[in-house]
Amino acid sequence: MSRRVVADVPPPAGYRTIVILAVPMSMGLASQAVLNAVDAAMVGSLGSSALGACGLAGLAFLMATASINGISAGVQVAASRRHGAGHHHDTSALAAGLRQAVALVLPMTGLLFVIAPYVLPLLHDDPRVVALAGEYMDMRLLGLPAAGLNFALRGHFNGINRPRVFLGVTLGMHAINVVASAILVFGLLGAPELGVAGSGLGSTIASYAGTAAYVLAAGGPRAVRAPVPAKIRRMVRSMLFPVGFGQTLFAAGSVTFLAIAGQMGVHELAAANGVVTVIGLGILPAVGCGMAAASLVSQALGAAAYDRARAWASKTAHVAALATACVLAPMALMPDLMAVVLHEHEALELAEWPIRIVAVALPIDAMGMVLFHSLIGADRSRLVLSTTTAIQWLVFLPATYVAVRFGDVSLTTIFVLYAGYRVTQAATLAVLWRLQRLSASCDE
Repeated sequence: MSRRVVADVPPPAGYRTIVILAVPMSMGLASQAVLNAVDAAMVGSLGSSALGACGLAGLAFLMATASINGISAGVQVAASRRHGAGHHHDTSALAAGLRQAVALVLPMTGLLFVIAPYVLPLLHDDPRVVALAGEYMDMRLLGLPAAGLNFALRGHFNGINRPRVFLGVTLGMHAINVVASAILVFGLLGAPELGVAGSGLGSTIASYAGTAAYVLAAGGPRAVRAPVPAKIRRMVRSMLFPVGFGQTLFAAGSVTFLAIAGQMGVHELAAANGVVTVIGLGILPAVGCGMAAASLVSQALGAAAYDRARAWASKTAHVAALATACVLAPMALMPDLMAVVLHEHEALELAEWPIRIVAVALPIDAMGMVLFHSLIGADRSRLVLSTTTAIQWLVFLPATYVAVRFGDVSLTTIFVLYAGYRVTQAATLAVLWRLQRLSASCDE
């Protein structure tokens, strides 16, 4: 490490900054998992059909929101770049993101209302489940515009080093969601008893409440009407499609992986789903660190401190690897802890070695995830997303399918392939990061 890097980012202060940014981001993401569990318990009391319908429509809605997640990344990177250049009160990136969210999400919402009745029956053959899923989906789609606006607002606050706003608003939204859903699902306090639709409407109410809170925290309507320089508009727009499309394909790839594992048997599918669930929770610290790295790298580039940008990526990757190792170490040492998500003995036995293998590989994957976000922070979204999508869809998934379809392999072998995929991707991202020539393309 060069002396300039050490001078730009003293190790104690550098690591402290990373933790201050990453912890609220990780906590905000983790709170979503808690909310999902509460929603499942609430809707589950209405019966299996209701729970299945919410899961089905919830997955469809998640795919829809993943496709617009690029708004958040674009705003975060552009806001960070301006912040690093010394424009600490600039809200042009936020204004650009909000306008693009409106232009994209409003017609998208109308389209989804039209096609949802035709798509949901393709996902399940039970008419009762499909009907309930339609009711839930209609209520959630009413909140899709708010979700788009919230992506832009979240990106703004994370980009200017105010992740506590993201955490506070997220926790407030979840609290409103739980209360509103309980009232509307069960008809409390004189409200109509809407059942599954009430759960969807409660989420929509919470989304609009979050939008209002974010706007107030940003400084009111004046902040969101700021003029937008052409460079900012282009930067936000440039990430909209690659990040959104990449996130959608990644989510679809995860579902495809489970479908392939399901060909091995019911217990194998249950075990694979349990391991993937634990992966999703265990990697949250790395996601939070990645989001922090995107901001820190982009801010350093805005200040034309290129060595500092590389130092931030390196230090944040170390933090992510350590945090992920600490979270998953108990699973590697005591795989019986999987009994929290796997209740059948056969599935629990099948998951023993897969979770150990994943626990060893994921700290390396965590470093790759930080470099993934660092490359996005350096405005290399097309390169990084085309690379990771190719590794997943052209190498890992075909190899897994061939192994299951034509080979006598165990679930452990499948997760050896999974671990190899994630480690290979991390190594590839490390090479890409090292080869980049960084520039402050958004500084004026």
